Amino acid sequence: MKFHSKVFFQINLKIILFLILSSIIFSSIAYIFPSKFPDIKGSLAYYFSLGNENNVPTAYAGLSILLSSLILYVNYLLEKSKNKKYFKYLTFIFLYIATDEVFDLHNKVSKFFDFGDNLSIFYYSWVIPYGIFTIVALLFFYKFFLTFKTKIRNLIFLAGLLFILGEIGFEMLSGHLVSSYGHPDLLTQPLLFINEFFILIEESFGLLGILIFNYALLLNIENKKLKILILN
Repeated sequence: MKFHSKVFFQINLKIILFLILSSIIFSSIAYIFPSKFPDIKGSLAYYFSLGNENNVPTAYAGLSILLSSLILYVNYLLEKSKNKKYFKYLTFIFLYIATDEVFDLHNKVSKFFDFGDNLSIFYYSWVIPYGIFTIVALLFFYKFFLTFKTKIRNLIFLAGLLFILGEIGFEMLSGHLVSSYGHPDLLTQPLLFINEFFILIEESFGLLGILIFNYALLLNIENKKLKILILN
């Protein structure tokens, strides 16, 4: 069974690296030749850019997070201890995150936290409610995460660090940059390039974080199945 989880990790890592490389290549072409290869809807640059919505990377990310929810539910079914409820809570949380990724709900939430353009790191104001929820969730689930075996626990912490640093941390850095000019389209060179770099790291860290999290959850399932097999 462990071999299968490794294969899952290796295949998805290759997919993520392909998406990152494709985004860099097509975005670079669109940047160098804007008139011939514009980054507009319908172009390869648009459909493979990690910074755009409703494209290939977004679909992959949404499916990966949905898979997180499904794997968490399997863990919930296999769990026999008092920690069972935490897997259930996480199942619903990741189901929402998957929905958010596909339908871009967080940017819709920003409309309710619109305090103007000069918000620095809070320019993308959805980071305020989502950041607060993240802190509350970490405090709530912290002791639960400590119950995992060392390898799995370390993988989960690494996954969380990458995901939060990417999706919230670099989003705030990008927001700080954009707030100085009022809108992303008003950025001048080389600030536009720096902002694109922030977005690339943001989305890459997010994808890698989810992959590592799913891998850790699969390892946990394998450990539980092995334990059940031994007991029987």
